[in-house]
Amino acid sequence: MNPQRVQIKIAEECSGLRLDKAIQQSLCLSIDPKAATFGQISVKQIKKLIEAGGVTHCGQPMFKASYKAQVNEVYDCELSQLQIISSTPMQQKTKAMIDHRQIEFNQTTMIHAQHRKNKEYWTQVWASSLAYAQSNRSGQSSRSGQSPSAMPFELIYMDEQILVVNKISDLPTAPTIDPKRLTLFHYILAYLSQLQRKQGPIATQEMPYLRNIHRLDKATSGLVICSLTPQASKDLAYVFEKRQIDKRYHLICHRPKSGPLFEFIKKQTSVANAESVFSFEAYMQAKDKSKNSKSNSSSQNKRSSHDLPDNEYGKIKGKKLWQVVKTNGLYSRTDFRIFSLSDQYVYLEAQLHTGRTHQIRVHTQALNAPIVGDPWYGKIEEKSKRLYLHAYSLEILSNPIDTYTHAPKLIAEIPTDFLHDFPHLFL
Repeated sequence: MNPQRVQIKIAEECSGLRLDKAIQQSLCLSIDPKAATFGQISVKQIKKLIEAGGVTHCGQPMFKASYKAQVNEVYDCELSQLQIISSTPMQQKTKAMIDHRQIEFNQTTMIHAQHRKNKEYWTQVWASSLAYAQSNRSGQSSRSGQSPSAMPFELIYMDEQILVVNKISDLPTAPTIDPKRLTLFHYILAYLSQLQRKQGPIATQEMPYLRNIHRLDKATSGLVICSLTPQASKDLAYVFEKRQIDKRYHLICHRPKSGPLFEFIKKQTSVANAESVFSFEAYMQAKDKSKNSKSNSSSQNKRSSHDLPDNEYGKIKGKKLWQVVKTNGLYSRTDFRIFSLSDQYVYLEAQLHTGRTHQIRVHTQALNAPIVGDPWYGKIEEKSKRLYLHAYSLEILSNPIDTYTHAPKLIAEIPTDFLHDFPHLFL
């Protein structure tokens, strides 16, 4: 489809509405034939376009679909990424209009959720990665014959198709709005560039193909899988979509004083019986920050993200928090196994059956057993050096690429700070 840009002027009837709704309704009201072509686009599709950076105002991308639009404001909408369906609304709903995770590194336009990430952006990412690789290499120039310089991750598995690493805590997984801010993605690129140094000077290398198949929260440590080829990206995306992957996390929580997990622990004959499974199913929904800040500001479990302080994990104000609801939410399920207990803490394994945002953190909070060191869903007064949540194992249950069979189950050993800070749980 040929690229198309539409300039939208917010109609008087749409003033004060959310930006996604205002643009959608203004498209329908527009007398511009070009704009009328897109009159069947849903609010959800416009919301995705905004979050992808496809809507600008005065030259600046608008990433918040909840922004209140005002009359006569003019927005430029890059609609070339939308696949326009002129058939029934149901067909429109079932078609994916924007692929937020499509990342192409071969000198083409790159799209990533929440930030406008074009060729210039990824050029800066690559330059930052090369700069780090060069600084590391120069620091070890006297050590001839060594493997690539140490990186802030542990390489667990690598072949021609995929790469799996053990991420440290307090490190973002993917590039942020600042392309020069070093993340796990940058460090892996630097590592790959060092592996390729025999092919020529590092400064002349081209950016290799690399894609994050999934992410971990910045504060979470553990296994992250990346693809090294477009085919691997496609195959692994299918594996994750069909839930043909077994992901397990180890975590240390506050021992619950009430609730279903408390009752489950109470009934156990042996606290070290890892075969006993507590399955928690719930519907999850993003919190309405405006409602929470007005009516629930005094409640710890229903606080708004605007009530949360800044801390060592960075500024968290404005982040989207999630909660368990009775209806009208996204289905989620986590299976918990109890490894050990103390008077104050419980050491658990969590097996994910769905992949909702902050799922384990939200579920443990709902069970009155928040993860130790969780600044978003834990105890406000608690101060801890890290979030005690670790992505321990990952197993691909269906292997679309033959090489995956060499590593059917991957494990990242428990971090030393788990063992050091809670030795009584690992006796």
